[in-house]
Amino acid sequence: MADSTLNIPNEAMAAAFENIYKSIPRQTITPTAISLAEQNRATVAAEADASLRPYLDLSATQREQAAVQSRAELDADAYSRGMGSSTWLTDKKSRESMAAQTDIANMKAQYAASIADSINKSMATYEANKLAVDQANVSNKLAADQFNASQEEEAYTKAYQILMDMWNKGMF
Repeated sequence: MADSTLNIPNEAMAAAFENIYKSIPRQTITPTAISLAEQNRATVAAEADASLRPYLDLSATQREQAAVQSRAELDADAYSRGMGSSTWLTDKKSRESMAAQTDIANMKAQYAASIADSINKSMATYEANKLAVDQANVSNKLAADQFNASQEEEAYTKAYQILMDMWNKGMF
């Protein structure tokens, strides 16, 4: 559309143009927005915890049971040799308990690192998807606006041509 204003010499022609313009059928597009379910770190953390926590708990329990079994075997061995509860036995059992606690602490550290990694990856994927959705929505809106503007421009041009035909036929 070269000029946004139309200079029509009299009110009858202006009214005729307005009626012609309004009567011209045109198509408009209203894009449907794409949506993405909201996600936050707390929700992602809860999901990751729910999926990984049972494995941590099971592993920690199994390691603690193995330590208890090992201490029982040490007791049985020491008593069978007649050592009773010697300092060697106490030291050996203490080292076994500390090793079990260290192993469990390492499991918990790996668990925490896995949770953090899972949260970061999930949030990065979510943010990338959100950006893609936002870009698609903006692109769709722009395309619809361009189409709608071209429809209005065509209607304006067609109304002007009809009005000029009427003028040339002496209808005004």
